Amino acid sequence: MRKLLCGTAIIAASGLGSFPAYAEMQASLASSYKPVLVAEGRSRSLCESKPGRIFVPTSSGSECIAYRVTKGFENRPAAVFYLAGDVSPEKANDPRKTMAYIPKQMQALQSLTNAHRVRYIKLGRIGVEGSSGNHGQHGSDHELAVMYGAIDILKQRLGIKTIGLVGQSGGSAVSAGLLTLGRTDVACAVLGSGPFNIIDRQRDFLIARGMSGSNARATTTQYDPSAHVDGVAEVPGRRVFIIGDPNDQAAPFKYQAPFARALHAANHHAVTVKVSVLIDPLHHNTAFYSLPAVGACLNGASDKDVVTTIGQVQKQVSAASRLARQHASTSE
Repeated sequence: MRKLLCGTAIIAASGLGSFPAYAEMQASLASSYKPVLVAEGRSRSLCESKPGRIFVPTSSGSECIAYRVTKGFENRPAAVFYLAGDVSPEKANDPRKTMAYIPKQMQALQSLTNAHRVRYIKLGRIGVEGSSGNHGQHGSDHELAVMYGAIDILKQRLGIKTIGLVGQSGGSAVSAGLLTLGRTDVACAVLGSGPFNIIDRQRDFLIARGMSGSNARATTTQYDPSAHVDGVAEVPGRRVFIIGDPNDQAAPFKYQAPFARALHAANHHAVTVKVSVLIDPLHHNTAFYSLPAVGACLNGASDKDVVTTIGQVQKQVSAASRLARQHASTSE
């Protein structure tokens, strides 16, 4: 694995310095998260005393990572790894809240396994969904190293050789980061609503709050995938799809599309697909689109057919939105 750069090193390399007020705000947010399962994160035996957990040692520290695998097609050497989005401190600090939605998510993933004949593996990101750690470190070098190691361990444990990588929001940023670290086992990557241009996003945040362009300097502990496109390995046949809603309020589309253009400019396959997430007021949750798309991609569907799969989901989302509006109007 290519050596990770820390967030401050990334900024120094790009000519950005630190801005104390912003750094203080980030530190305040990070401190609002609490570390969970600390003992499990330090002990292999304690971590792996329960099923569905793996101990992942890295140079930045060890973690106990929870994973869940759908049933069937265990002999197929290809599988999907899914990384969900970032979680708020309020949810991350109460493990019951990040575990509550897991059963329904796994039911949905099992349906996708049955449809695409490939296993889906949901990785619990650090500090949530049964994994140890502090979720305040989401998107950091440490989380990338842990997720990288977790995939390697699970590949060996589950007999996987080729992977589809799929993410939502912050999980997409981590997935993009894994690509920039030179992984050669990723045949398909479908990245939904990912804030890939971390530094540009934070610079614009400061400008919007009164800083001039020349003085708006961001500091971040998050890994910026857009700064490391040169690390993406050349893999014949690999395909990357970037899915986003131009009206996304949580991760604006202008921080998503440039990553696809940068991949394409570096002679990597990259297709941008615009959708309209009508059932989400923030227009942000694109997991409905990306999860079936990665299954289709792993099964060898053409780019056109992958986009058609996404379009079919769009029709379902639009229909659900119309029904919701009709229900709302008749209830008034």
